[in-house]
Amino acid sequence: MRYRLKKTVALVGMMGAGKTAIGKALANLLSVPFLDSDAEIESASNMAISE
Repeated sequence: MRYRLKKTVALVGMMGAGKTAIGKALANLLSVPFLDSDAEIESASNMAISE
């Protein structure tokens, strides 16, 4: 089933809390794209988040 979300879903929490795992599972369940802010930041800055 494909959902049409009217709002963006943002998961916020401490490092290692499972935001990415939950986000990917939720995106898969709802058939919507998953974007990881860490990946976007790393791509834009050419640096790892840990740096």
